[in-house]
Amino acid sequence: MRDWGQPYAGGWLDWPAGEFARARAARNVYVAMSGFKAAKDLPAWCNANPAGWDIVTMILNMKAQANKRQAVTRGR
Repeated sequence: MRDWGQPYAGGWLDWPAGEFARARAARNVYVAMSGFKAAKDLPAWCNANPAGWDIVTMILNMKAQANKRQAVTRGR
C-alpha cells in the first residue's frame, strides 16, 4: 500500500480493471532496470536477482528488435 496509496476513497480500488496489474508491471521493469544500471558487479547482480535479470533481458531484446526494425525501414 505504501507504493500505491490507500485502496479506498478514490484510491487504487477505483482504478479501471487491469490498471493495477499494468502499474505493477511497469514498476517491476523500473526497479529491475534501475538495479541493473546501478550494479557495480553485473554477474553478482544477475545471480542475486534472477527475476530482475529475466526482465532486463526481455527489455534489452525488445530494444534490439526495435533497432533492427528501424534499420530495415530507414531505407524506404
